[in-house]
Parts: sequence; C-alpha cells; structure tokens
Amino acid sequence: MAGRPGIVVVGAGIVGAAIGRALARRGAAVTIVDAEPEVGGRATRASWAWINASWGNTLPYYTLRRASMAAWHALEREVPGLAVDWCGGLVWDLPPDELEAFAGDHAAWGYAIERLETPAIAALEPAIAPPPVAVSCPEEGVIDPVAATRALLDDAVAAGATLRLGTAVRRIATADGRVTGVEIDGGTVPADAVVLAAGTATDALAAPLGVTVPLRPAPGLVVRTRPQPPLVRRALIPPHMEVRQRADGSLLIAANLLDDDTDGARSAAHCIARAGELVSTPEPLVLDGWTVGLRPMPADGFPLVGAVAAVPGLHVAVTHSGVTLAAALGSMVAIEVLDGVRDPLLAPFALDRAMPA
Repeated sequence: MAGRPGIVVVGAGIVGAAIGRALARRGAAVTIVDAEPEVGGRATRASWAWINASWGNTLPYYTLRRASMAAWHALEREVPGLAVDWCGGLVWDLPPDELEAFAGDHAAWGYAIERLETPAIAALEPAIAPPPVAVSCPEEGVIDPVAATRALLDDAVAAGATLRLGTAVRRIATADGRVTGVEIDGGTVPADAVVLAAGTATDALAAPLGVTVPLRPAPGLVVRTRPQPPLVRRALIPPHMEVRQRADGSLLIAANLLDDDTDGARSAAHCIARAGELVSTPEPLVLDGWTVGLRPMPADGFPLVGAVAAVPGLHVAVTHSGVTLAAALGSMVAIEVLDGVRDPLLAPFALDRAMPA
C-alpha cells in the first residue's frame, strides 16, 4: 500500500493485539476496536494460555505453531513488559499407544520431546500423582493472556495506534465492492483495509458482505483456586483437563463444560475435585472463581487467515489456539495486508479452502 495506509483491526484479543501492533510498527495508521470494555475481549480472557505445538497437529499446522513459538521469543525481546513462562509441558491425556505415536511423530519433526515413566515423572513433579507414562515437552510455555494482550496493545499505541474499547462495529463499510472502513455508533472509521480478528463475532461481521467464515464456537471453562505454596512447575495435561500454577500460587484449571451445565458451576466444582486428586496440597483446594468463554473454533479446527478475494481490503484472522499463534500471525498478517505477500506457512489456512459439511 502506498503512503500511510489506514487499517482497522476489529478485535482487541491477543490475535488482534498482535496484528495491530505489527501493523503500527510498520508505520500504518492503525485503529483497534473491540465491543468489550476491557482488554482481552472474550476468548482471550478465558484462555488457559498454553504456548505449544503439541499433539493433534498435521505437519503444516505443527510448523506454523513452531514458528509462532519462536516468534514469542522475539516478542519478549521487543515488547516492554511481555513475559512468557517457558516452564515446559507434561502431557498424558492420550492412551499409551497414541502417546507413543505423538512422541515419535513430533520427535521426527524436530520437537523437543521425551517419553517418561513414573519415577522420572515423580522426580520432575513431586507434588502430583504420577501416571505410568507421560511425555515432557520442555520448550513449551504459558503466559498471562490479559497481561500479554495489554503489553501488545500498549506497544501498538506507543507506535501510533489508536485503541477504542467498548466500541462495537455495526457494519463493514464498502464502496464499489471494496472496503472503506467500519461503521460504529456515531460515525465511520475510514480505512484502506479491515482485519477481522473478532473471534466468534467474525462470521456475523463478514456475512453481510456475502462472506462465510465457517465457525463452530465451543464453550470452555477456566477455573481458579485460592493460592497454594509452590507445587507445580510445568503445564500439566492429564486426561480431560489442564492444570498449571500461576505466580500468585493459584491453580488455573481448564476443561470442557459438563453436559447440561450452562453457567459452569457444576463443572468448576468437578475441576476442583479432580485437581485435588492430581495435586497433593497442604490444604484442600478452594474454588476462587471461574470463567466460561466461547472459543472461536473453525469448522475443521484449523486457522482461517488471510485476504478475502471477493471483498478487496478485507482480511480475516480467526483461530483456536490464539495464544500460541498470535505471535506469528501478527507479523504474517501485517505483511499480507501492507505488502500483499502471503507467508508460505499460511498457504493451507486460507478462508476459501474446502470445509466439512
């Protein structure tokens, strides 16, 4: 784009924050808008925030995730106040044969991964009830998702971006089929391009333009306990939940909602009970709160990222695992928006790919 292009990023979650920051650092006139009044939107605030390239990945998706893990290291050096806890992961949420296959495949792809049995697991994490076998992934990390998003947004603003929280986008404005900005209450924000990084709201914003963004949003639960002494060092991935300990001593537990649990109360109590069976604590775990978030799950599970050919100037960036992928997507989307150059790692993840019925 010639001159100083105006770009609107819709969404101030971690993906939108990373994209807005990268665009602003390239010199674009960036406005980041979000309907939510607080940093982090909805999905990011409810994230367990695990940075990984763990099991269940095709090789192209694994490669993108690995690239983003590396990009997080670069962002730590560049962004004031951004800190990742590279604590490593300990995974045993698969049957033994599938766990072995996961370890073998990822080791062949170059992932740091080691199969461990009970004595070695107990030595690494003495406070947990060790399983018979697990895999250690020492290069994985976790972050505080809201603090990280805030750091990215602060860096974007320092580079000249405008942040407008509590500002709902009513419509993507177009003229002659091309994006011209976004309509908000009280007026229009003009733009040469619009990036939709609005999580589960992305499809509704794109639909009036005849653009389908195939999402299957899925609820997720994150539970917080009252603080405990230091007990757990790694991100723990046992069956049916995820457990880690935060800097303040609280345990953060992620899980799916139980059937017919709409507000998360029964599921939160269930998580506390299961975590208490996993982690040996000096005092019983006490529930401190929980958050139910709606995860923006693409229909086939893989990211939807890139320019929308039918609407010049419109781009989408919506994905599950936004915390893992935000670091890479920030720079990749910025380059595609400003230079028209698509990163080869994004080739399998275009919006117009075939989707399951």
